Amino acid sequence: MGLQVIVRRAGCGPLLFDRHMFSMLVLNRLDGRCVVCGEPAVDAHHLIDRSLFDDGGYYLENGVGLCSECHLLAEYCVIDPDDLREMADMDVVLLPGDFDGCRRYDKWGNVIGDDGARHPGPLFHEERVQKSLRQRGRIKDFHFA
Repeated sequence: MGLQVIVRRAGCGPLLFDRHMFSMLVLNRLDGRCVVCGEPAVDAHHLIDRSLFDDGGYYLENGVGLCSECHLLAEYCVIDPDDLREMADMDVVLLPGDFDGCRRYDKWGNVIGDDGARHPGPLFHEERVQKSLRQRGRIKDFHFA
C-alpha cells in the first residue's frame, strides 16, 4: 500500500489535538523511542512546521518522536519529513491546505524537487528558518527562479 496524501482543508481531515495531547501521543508511539535511532524520544517533532497550518498543525499525522540529537537534524533539514515518515511506518502525508499534494516539502515548507534541489517556500525568509538552513549548509541546495 502506498502513501496517502491529505491536503488539509478547513473543516475536514484528521483529528486536531491540543499541544499537550499531541506531544503525549507522538512521544508514546513506537514504545517511546526515537524513530531514527531508537534512543528514548524526548521531542514531539512537527514534520511540517505547525505555523504553516491555519489551525496549529497538532495532528498525529504531522508528528514523530525524536531524541534531542535527531530532532536537531530534522530541524536543520538533514532528515526530511518523507524519511521520517518512512522510519515511523506512517502511511499518510498531511499537508497544509494551500500546499500541492503532488510535491515534496521539507519541514519549513520549501519544495524539494525530483533532483533534490530546493525552492523557497512561505517561511524561507524568516530568521529562524534561515538560521536552521545555514546551520548544516542547506542554503546551497536552493534554486531561485
